[in-house]
Amino acid sequence: MKKLIIFSILFLFYKSSKAQCIFVYASQRIKGVEIPIERTEFDIVINDTIKKHATSANDGSLGRISLPQGIYEVKISNPEFNIGIKKNVIVRESRTTDVIINLTMAGTVKEEDKLKKIIQD
Repeated sequence: MKKLIIFSILFLFYKSSKAQCIFVYASQRIKGVEIPIERTEFDIVINDTIKKHATSANDGSLGRISLPQGIYEVKISNPEFNIGIKKNVIVRESRTTDVIINLTMAGTVKEEDKLKKIIQD
């Protein structure tokens, strides 16, 4: 009986350690350098159905989110920043996928948008 219990615990540990997930990071690109956004609260929305609230750590990480295999769209938001979106995030079996989302301060225009406006004019 003890062997069965120990085997069951080891099996569950093995399965949970091999689970697929994403690890979301919030960062800000300043003069070409990626800087983590520390100790800030964010709302995380995955495929407009899964909603979570998290506070970023010192490295900008918002934590691990377990998901079934598939392709996802990940959004993070905070009133101080424009909404950050990462599309086509692929989650594979028994893999951890790092998702780094670069944010801009609310009210600022991205460099790409400035270039598009210049080209259109």
